[in-house]
Amino acid sequence: GYIDAIYRHKGKYYVVDYKTGEQAQKHRTQAEIYTLACREKWDYDIDEARIFYVHDGSQMRYPSESLGVDTLKDKVRKSVEKLNESSFNDPTPGEHCQYCPHKNLPCSTLHADSG
Repeated sequence: GYIDAIYRHKGKYYVVDYKTGEQAQKHRTQAEIYTLACREKWDYDIDEARIFYVHDGSQMRYPSESLGVDTLKDKVRKSVEKLNESSFNDPTPGEHCQYCPHKNLPCSTLHADSG
C-alpha cells in the first residue's frame, strides 16, 4: 500500500490512510507499518495514525504509543533475515508456475514443464 497523507497540525504529525471497505484488524498493522515508515524514511515522529473509512465516515485512531512499532521493526528485520537465508533449490513446480512473475529465479527452467 501507499501512505495516503501525512499531516502536521499544531506541532503533531498524523499519518492517514483512507479505506473504502469495512474495518479490519489488518488496518492496525498497516498503521504500524506506515508509522514505522515515516520514522525510518523521513524521521517523522508520528503522534497518531488514523484510518478513515469513506463509506460511512468512521475512523480508527491509533496513538503512536499504542502501536507496536518497535516490535514490528524487529519482526520485519527477522523476516528479511529469514528470506536472505532461504534457498530456491527446492522449487515446487506446478500449475501456479504459469502465473509466476519471477522467471529469473533458479526454478525458471522448470516453468516450461509445468504449464
